Amino acid sequence: MSGDLATLETKGHVAIITLNRPEKLNALNDALGAQLHDLLDDVDAAWSELRVVMLTGAGRAFCAGGDAGQIAARTVEGGARNAPFGREIIDLAPHLRRIPQPIVAAVNGPAIGAGLALACACDLRVAARSARFTAPFIRYGLGPDTGLSQSLQRIIGAGRASEMIFTGRSYDAAWAERTGLITAAFEDDELVARAVELAAEIAQGVPRALRAAKWSSDALAPDLAQAAAVERRSNRRFGDE
Repeated sequence: MSGDLATLETKGHVAIITLNRPEKLNALNDALGAQLHDLLDDVDAAWSELRVVMLTGAGRAFCAGGDAGQIAARTVEGGARNAPFGREIIDLAPHLRRIPQPIVAAVNGPAIGAGLALACACDLRVAARSARFTAPFIRYGLGPDTGLSQSLQRIIGAGRASEMIFTGRSYDAAWAERTGLITAAFEDDELVARAVELAAEIAQGVPRALRAAKWSSDALAPDLAQAAAVERRSNRRFGDE
């Protein structure tokens, strides 16, 4: 199953979803967001057979965040949105949490802004040594979105999350591994194979047990749908034009 902008491949009980806008560093626009939502629905419906998801990006980036061209066009148009409510880009993070399968992010290059938020919405993250992690919102007069205000601090702690968000700095894979943002860093040409191995190992678990483990791990965790709604209101109130 595939679309132009996102593809779904299966290997045994593992579903491999690939963001497929390499010429735009897999930047998220409404069309890619819609296809990704659809693929997550497909995976959700097949949860007893597709037991684990691996999320990665085509080309040299994981995801460069929101598409700058679309954002600029919306500014000119007065903020008009084309995606249905609940199916926007910011809704992808809660959708990743909502499906029953554990998700492994294979971060194959820059994970920026909303791209970092997608990685943080996954259960595990491994990365290529060339990967970079950036929350650049502050540079554009905005706070974080796509649930990142909550998901990032859950993974690396409030202090380090605040450093990333308030400075907008870019961090390498070695830093990410030291802080627990990722669990392992691999040579670039080994990343996908090693991530598939990890996903296949997890997929050996009983489907209902995997579903229960993910559900219980989220039971007391921040609600990313609520977080995204708060982020949106905050940026509309305090964000720069």
